[in-house]
Amino acid sequence: FGTRTLFRIVDYDPLLDSSNMTEKEWVRIASDIAAAYDAWDAFVVLHGTDTMAFTCAALSLFLHNLAKTVVVTGSQIPLVRPRSDGISNFLGALLIAGTFDIPEVALSEIYSRDAAEMQPRCSR
Repeated sequence: FGTRTLFRIVDYDPLLDSSNMTEKEWVRIASDIAAAYDAWDAFVVLHGTDTMAFTCAALSLFLHNLAKTVVVTGSQIPLVRPRSDGISNFLGALLIAGTFDIPEVALSEIYSRDAAEMQPRCSR
């Protein structure tokens, strides 16, 4: 509140369906966060819902002594489809990461316009 939040978006090429995620991708995400750790105050990971909880669990194990917020979020309906919850989930994750100091990996989903849910670690 009263401050400006700066975001940097990094995307992977090619994009991968989350049902095809393996340990290799978890290590890549964790390594990218570790490489940028000193430059940023928080991190948001956009992810498909098929393996999102597994990614949260892996990141919480890989990112030892975490002192910054890492929010993993996704959507039930892809961003490009009508009635997607992805935009509100993404904006909610940005708000959480840019406003609050939560030193852990958290799963965040917004199910409606009025209800947000933050789930620590990997519970879903």
